[in-house]
Amino acid sequence: MNHVLVAINAIAYIIPLILYYKKKRQIDIGFLFYMIFAVSAIGSFWYYSQEDVDLYYPNIELSAFIYLWLMINFCLLPLYQTNLRKITYIDDRGIAPLLDGLSIMFVVLSLLPIVSLLSKVSLSMFVGNDLGRMYESDADKSALYFSGISKYCFALIRRFEDILIILFFYQLSKAKKNWALINAMWLPIGLFVLFKVASGSRGGVMSTFIAFFAMALFLRNTFEQKTFAYIRKIGVVFTSFIIVVVSAISISRFFFSVSAASSRATLDRWISQYLGEGMVRFNDTVWNNDILMNGDQNIIFLKHLLGFDVIENYDTFMMFYEAKLGLPVNVFYTFVGDWVLDFGIIGTIVVTVLFYILFKKLLNSYKSGVNILQLTILMIIFHFIGFGFAANVYRTIFIQKDTMILIIFAVVIY
Repeated sequence: MNHVLVAINAIAYIIPLILYYKKKRQIDIGFLFYMIFAVSAIGSFWYYSQEDVDLYYPNIELSAFIYLWLMINFCLLPLYQTNLRKITYIDDRGIAPLLDGLSIMFVVLSLLPIVSLLSKVSLSMFVGNDLGRMYESDADKSALYFSGISKYCFALIRRFEDILIILFFYQLSKAKKNWALINAMWLPIGLFVLFKVASGSRGGVMSTFIAFFAMALFLRNTFEQKTFAYIRKIGVVFTSFIIVVVSAISISRFFFSVSAASSRATLDRWISQYLGEGMVRFNDTVWNNDILMNGDQNIIFLKHLLGFDVIENYDTFMMFYEAKLGLPVNVFYTFVGDWVLDFGIIGTIVVTVLFYILFKKLLNSYKSGVNILQLTILMIIFHFIGFGFAANVYRTIFIQKDTMILIIFAVVIY
């Protein structure tokens, strides 16, 4: 019976995707996010069909899947309701020279780090389990690849990758384009991607890909036809590269996980787990959990600012809450699952309604022009939704702190 419920759940996510496309008649950012959750739901069925997985997760309930479906689709509803074709330009009134200067700054500050990184990586990293070992290492990855001035240059731009991607598409949207600058901006973009690859961070690479793809789709009507053709061409190359490196990281991390301990895991089981574990774990584990974390995942940095006692060390944090909840807190439960662990089933309904109001208001806060601050906040939401099939990507105090710095930076330049 459990297998039937997981199959029904997969079908339930395919239906909104079809309805969305029938209404919009184009592949836009809303289609992307509906597709991500549909693929994840299919991945859940694939994962649950693997040998003995149903024994690990026996407590599958229809009510849990219905609740999860309602919360996720209510969060996505603003995309369905909003005319995403209305954006025709990026509003740069009064700050165009500043945005050009920041674009140049990213390029200049990436020069030494990219040279340093290229001197320390090689194709041999993609052989065996080296990337998997690197990912599991507790070492500071930036200290391994950068030193001296290059380390400081990388530190200056490390938190602002989203701004970089927004600036890249801003340059492409301009009537008078500086193609030399546009092409040069691939240096800092390449730096971020290559650093994440060398660190074995599959999620990091996918984060860049989702941000790049989402912003391209969101701003598609700001580009001239010839420019959008350019974007499609580089998109094909970029997507192909991402598929290759994500596959390499996945294979390396799989072999490391198998060699690190006795395991019956297979590669297809491991991939299906990555895609679909969140929905299965939410149903079996989170749905029946009665102990709350009271915001210590989703708003822990805010609690810290307000003077509450919080656990800043993540290893200590995990050990404390795994003992308290009786379940791991660093695995996939979907973003809704992370909300439920913090606020409970009823509290999550309130949070979902608030998210819907914020997201809808933000999507309707502009007419035909969108500014840098709006794009920055939207980018944060795009990351949140794009990785929401797995978890709340902002659920640690360090990422929340970096996000606050990003928002402050966007407010300053705005």
